[in-house]
Amino acid sequence: MKSCNICGSPVELLVDLDSPNISSISTVINSNTAIYHCQSCSHTQKDSPVCLESYYDSEYKLWCESESSDSLYEITDKGKCVYRLDRILDILLEKLVFNSSSSILDYGCAKGLLSRKIFDKTGAHPYLYDLTDSYLDYWRLWADKNHFFVKKIPQSFANYFDCIICNFVFEHV
Repeated sequence: MKSCNICGSPVELLVDLDSPNISSISTVINSNTAIYHCQSCSHTQKDSPVCLESYYDSEYKLWCESESSDSLYEITDKGKCVYRLDRILDILLEKLVFNSSSSILDYGCAKGLLSRKIFDKTGAHPYLYDLTDSYLDYWRLWADKNHFFVKKIPQSFANYFDCIICNFVFEHV
């Protein structure tokens, strides 16, 4: 029996189609689509259509075309463009207090653009984690080299962080 990726409870099959998957980076992956739902925690998940380790190592390159890629969130009534990461930053700063003594983990950070914005605005100390080393060159442009983690976070950092950000991570679970 298949179990929930979040809580471990049994999951119920909702959809089972012989159709291609489209990834978050608009790549077509030819594979069966099976979607499950957990009654215990309400998580919805699907079978992975690929070997995840090799996929994130070699194929998943989110926004690698430039150093500052972002997506448009809205255009205000006054015609101002508001980008996704700026909107997320505004929400975080409304809800949380960051300062130069804050340590934040950006888990699944890709290029770490949100952490960089937090660092630039507040002086907080970002630690960057992702499953792939594809983003190391971006991290080296601004972050402390001792604050990068790829694939594994050392146990010595358990209970270390003031805040853990998981922005656009749970759709990969």
